Amino acid sequence: MTLRRDGNSTAPTRLIAGLRETAAQETLALETLALPEGALKDTTTRVLLDATHGEPARAIGAGDLISERYQLGELLGRGAFGVVFRALDRHTSQHVALKVLSSELTSLRRRFRRGAKLATGFRHPNLVHTRALGHDRDLDYQVMELPAAAEDLEQVLAREGRLPWEQAVSLTVDLLRGLHYMHQRSVVHRDVKPSNVLRVAAGGREIARLIDYDLTKSFQVQETQDSGVFRLEAGPLVYSGSAGTPFYMSLARLQGAAATPADDVYAAALILYQLLSGRLPTDQPRAPETLSELELARLRPPAPVPGVPLPLQRVLQRALAPHPEQRYASAASLLTSLKVSRICFAA
Repeated sequence: MTLRRDGNSTAPTRLIAGLRETAAQETLALETLALPEGALKDTTTRVLLDATHGEPARAIGAGDLISERYQLGELLGRGAFGVVFRALDRHTSQHVALKVLSSELTSLRRRFRRGAKLATGFRHPNLVHTRALGHDRDLDYQVMELPAAAEDLEQVLAREGRLPWEQAVSLTVDLLRGLHYMHQRSVVHRDVKPSNVLRVAAGGREIARLIDYDLTKSFQVQETQDSGVFRLEAGPLVYSGSAGTPFYMSLARLQGAAATPADDVYAAALILYQLLSGRLPTDQPRAPETLSELELARLRPPAPVPGVPLPLQRVLQRALAPHPEQRYASAASLLTSLKVSRICFAA
């Protein structure tokens, strides 16, 4: 079933709660970087890539050497348009994550390259580093840092349900620091969601690090609409709209508006609410199941989270206010409020 917009009418499309949504024109998010200890390593599968520019289809897998430098190890994950391998950088003797674009579509290649070029300039402790963008015959690939002892927040939520407010705030502060760094460089992420945020052990504590820059874009390029398609992974549910993940979009983005830094901040606030409560904000006993319901949910203030200190409740109410002018306009402003509220918690 697909969703159509004809004038003011909206045909409902099932948005099955809990499914992972991916952009139909994005490559694979690094959701599988954080393999548990003892996990089965896939070193036998060979991945058949699309034929490109008249070249025959090519299969790649463990043992293959890319650009005479990166020796592929086990397959870490795959998506609709890309695959990720652990690889050994023979120049540095370090292990990296190597993401290979597996589609021949020109639009995907352009997006893949654009995101990687923007990300290679990022150097921040709360961002997973993209080290290089490469091409080997018919392959486009990205070389990325491979964090150790990490898991994404979607995995954390699935296992733990909700986090203590101290930890939830700490991880959100880290996420906002990474977003602030990107926004200062005129770049929006456009797909901030739990599966794109890693919880990483570092220096005796756990920090958050943002990953997957395939949908990143410079907001210096003026646009009135955000192009792209997002697709739910289960079933042929397709809706033409903003590239990204609908459950973590503002109302404006759901309706096709171009992404702004404030939209990344709104998504981070949704993640904070989810970390605190174990669910996304809604005044209904169940999650929205249609795009119309999701849009209506954006027009209502979030329900209070039991057990959360009042100063933090106030921050959440403002961060997720129904009207954009009532919310935090920047990552820095939400960061400041969270830091002030933490002082109030301790008082």
